[in-house]
Amino acid sequence: MAIGRLLPMSLFLLGLTAATAAADQRVWNLATTGDWETAANWSGVAVPGSADWAEIGEGAGNGGTAVVSTAVSDILYLYLGNDTGETGSLEILPGGSLTTTASGYHYVGRQGTGYLTVAGGALDISAGHLFVGFTNPSGFGKVVQTGGTVSVAQDLYLSEGSTTTGLYELSGGDVSSSRFLVGLHGEGQMDHTGGTLTVRGSRYDLTLGWYTDGYGVYNLSGATSQIIVEGASGLLRVGNSGSGVFNQSDGSVVVDNRVELGGGSTSDGVYNLSGGSLLALRMNVGSGGTGLFNQTGGNVTVTGSSDSDVIIGNAAGSSGSYQFGGATAQLDIADDLVVGNSGTGMFHQTDGHVTVTDHIYVGLGSGSSGVLELDGGALGSRIATIGLTGAGAYRQSGGELVVGETTYVGYNAGVQGFVELHGGDFTTTDLMLGQSGVGVLEQDGGDLIVADDFYLGTNANGAGAYYLDGGNVSARRILVGVSGDSTMVQTGGNVSVRTGSSPTLVVAYYAVSTSSYEIRGGTVSASMFYNGLEPWNEQHGGVGLTRVVGNAATINVDGYYQNALSTLEMQVGNGGVSPIQVSGTATLIAGTQLNMGLAGGVALLTDRGFDLLTAGNVSGAFTLAESEPLWNVSQSGTLVQAELAGAGLGPVTADYDTFVELEVEAGNGATAGYASLLELEPGRTFWALLDVVQDGEALTGVALEELADYIRSAGHSVYTTHPILDSGCKVTESYNLMLDLDVLAETSYFAWDFAEYDSTLRVAHVALGVPEPSAWILALLAMSCLLCRRRALW
Repeated sequence: MAIGRLLPMSLFLLGLTAATAAADQRVWNLATTGDWETAANWSGVAVPGSADWAEIGEGAGNGGTAVVSTAVSDILYLYLGNDTGETGSLEILPGGSLTTTASGYHYVGRQGTGYLTVAGGALDISAGHLFVGFTNPSGFGKVVQTGGTVSVAQDLYLSEGSTTTGLYELSGGDVSSSRFLVGLHGEGQMDHTGGTLTVRGSRYDLTLGWYTDGYGVYNLSGATSQIIVEGASGLLRVGNSGSGVFNQSDGSVVVDNRVELGGGSTSDGVYNLSGGSLLALRMNVGSGGTGLFNQTGGNVTVTGSSDSDVIIGNAAGSSGSYQFGGATAQLDIADDLVVGNSGTGMFHQTDGHVTVTDHIYVGLGSGSSGVLELDGGALGSRIATIGLTGAGAYRQSGGELVVGETTYVGYNAGVQGFVELHGGDFTTTDLMLGQSGVGVLEQDGGDLIVADDFYLGTNANGAGAYYLDGGNVSARRILVGVSGDSTMVQTGGNVSVRTGSSPTLVVAYYAVSTSSYEIRGGTVSASMFYNGLEPWNEQHGGVGLTRVVGNAATINVDGYYQNALSTLEMQVGNGGVSPIQVSGTATLIAGTQLNMGLAGGVALLTDRGFDLLTAGNVSGAFTLAESEPLWNVSQSGTLVQAELAGAGLGPVTADYDTFVELEVEAGNGATAGYASLLELEPGRTFWALLDVVQDGEALTGVALEELADYIRSAGHSVYTTHPILDSGCKVTESYNLMLDLDVLAETSYFAWDFAEYDSTLRVAHVALGVPEPSAWILALLAMSCLLCRRRALW
C-alpha cells in the first residue's frame, strides 16, 4: 500500500526524522562493485549494523554495487537508489544472507534506480515492507532472483507511484510475502520462469493493478514454477481497481481461497492460460468490474468442501467472459458454474473438457444476464438452469452437452430462458422448457436426447415454445403444455417418442393447459399421440390443437387419441396435406373437432380429395369445428378423408396466351371456392388473379397488404402491385391480388378459402393463366393487354 495512503506526509517525515536520530545512515561510497563486509566501502568506515540503515546509490557510491557472499549483520533499513538520479545495486550470492529488522519500508528504487540480484543465500525483510519502484517521478526498481530466498514479512510492491516501474524476474529459489502487489500505482511486472512464490501471513493477497492508475502483468512459465497463495482468505486478484494481466503457459498456481478477475467496479482483469495448472477454491471472472479468463490449454480445478464455484459476472454492473478451448484444456468445478450471477456473463467453449459436479446456472440472480455457448468439446453437469431469476441463453453448434438430471429453461415467473441448438449432441434426463417462466428452444440441427421427460410449460404460469426446423429430438415423453399454455412448431427435423416406459406425445396434458403442436415438415414417430390428454380425472385433459400444414411431413404413430375439448386442424397446401398414419387405434371422443382449411387461404391442389387420418381402426368420429363450405369430410372404420365440396368453377383448359376470367356467384363473390384446370404442364408457372371485395367494395390499402401477408405466411408468392395488375387491361383492372404458383399436376384445382382469416371477405372474380416460358415479356404483354378475353363459368 502506498505510504501516502497510510499516513499523512508530515507524520511520515516525522517518522523518518525519528528513525534518523536513533540510527546511523551508512552510505555506500564506491561507484563500482565491492564487498559488503569491507568497512572502507561505507561512509564512516563502518559496515552497517543492527542500529543502521544501509543506502546504496548516493554521492560517491552512485552506480555502485554491494555484494553479500556471507552472513552479514542485521540492519534496520535497506535503500537502493534513494533519490532522483541515483542508482544503487545489491547482489546476494550463495552463502550470503542479509536481514532487515525495522517494521517500516525498504526500497529497491525509491526515487532513483535500484537493482537487487539474488543468486543464492537469503534476504529477509523480517518485519517490514519491500517496495520495488516507489516514488514519482522516476522511481525504478528491478529484482532478479535465480536462487536463494527472499522473505518479506509484510508487503512486497512492484511499482508504488503512478509514473514508477517495478520489475521482478524469478527463475529459481523462493520468494514469500504477506501481500504481493504488482502495479499498486504505475506499472509492475513479474516474470516467473522458475522457483516458487508464496503469499502467506496476515494478508494472503496476490494482486495485479491495485489502484485505478495501477497496471500489473504477471508472466508465469517453466514447468517447475509455482505460485502458492495460502490461507482461508488467500486471494489471487487480477485487477483490483486498476488493470491486470496474468499470463500462464506452464507451472502451477495454487490458491487456497479465490481467484478474482476484475475486482472493483473500475477494474479490468485478464487471465490467459495456455498450459500448466490452476487450483483454487472458487473463481470470480468479473467480480465487480470486467474480467476475462482465456483458457486455450492447461488444467483449471476449482474444488473445496463448499461453494467451489466459477462465477462469471458476479456483482451488479460487472461483466465477465470465460473463453475455453484447446483439445487438451480441462476445467473441473466441484460445485457450480454460474454465468451471470448479478452481472453479465459469457462462457464460450470450442474444445476440451469441462466438468461441473453440481449445477450450471445461466442468468442466476435478478437483473443478471448470461450466455453459454458450446461449439465443440465436452461439457457436463448434474443440473442446468438457463434463466433462473435473470435472463439466460444457451447456444450450441457442436460438441456434447450432458446433463445428468434436469435441464430447466425459464425457471422462475417473469424470467425468459432461450436455447438454440444448431449442431452437436445435447443429452439430458429431463428437459423443462418454461418451468414457471418462459422457455424457448429453437433447433435446426444436432441431436436433442431426453432420456425421460420433455415438458413445455411445466407449471400453470410457465410457457414453453419449441421450434424444430432440423436435427433430431427423442424422448420418453414430450408434453406440449403440462399446466402452462405452450406451443411446438415443426417445420423440419425428426421427432421420436418411442423409448422407455409408456412413451407418449401429448398436446395439453392438464385441464388448465391450452396448447398447440403445428407440423409443417419433418417426421413424427410416436408410440402414442394424445391431442388433449385422456381426462381420467378432473385435472387431466387440456385443450389441445394439433395443426398439420401442407404435405411435407411424415406422421407415424401407433395410437392416436383426441379428447372432446381439442381440435385437429388440417391446412391443405399446394399438393395436399400430410395424413396422420396410425398403425393401431385412433380414438375420437364424441365432440372432438376437425377444422379444414387452406394454408395461407389459397392452394393449387393435385386432387380434390385427401386422406386426413388412416388407422387400423377408427373409434368415434370428428365433428367439423365450424362451417366448412369448401370441404366434405367422410369417415370409414379405417380412414378419414376430405374432398372439395360442390361443383366448383370450370373445368377450364390451360391457355398459354391469355387469362381466363371466371365469375364467382354472378360477381357477388364467395368466401371459399375452387376452379378445375385441365392440360397444365407440370413444372410451369401458374398465375391467378383475385378480385377480393369486402362489403361489396374492392379491398385496398392496409387491409389488402395484411391479407397478402397472411397468404405469404404459407410460403406463397403474392403481389398487390405488379405490371399485370397495373396494365389497364379490362380483364385485370378490377383485380387486386396476383398469385404465382408452381404447377404440380396436369389436372389441378385452384382453391381459396379466407373464412378463417376474415369471413367478411369475398372473391368476386378469378382470372387464371399460364405464361409462355420462352417469351416472358411478350407473354406478359399478351396476357395483360393484347389477347384478353372473358369467360364466365360457375
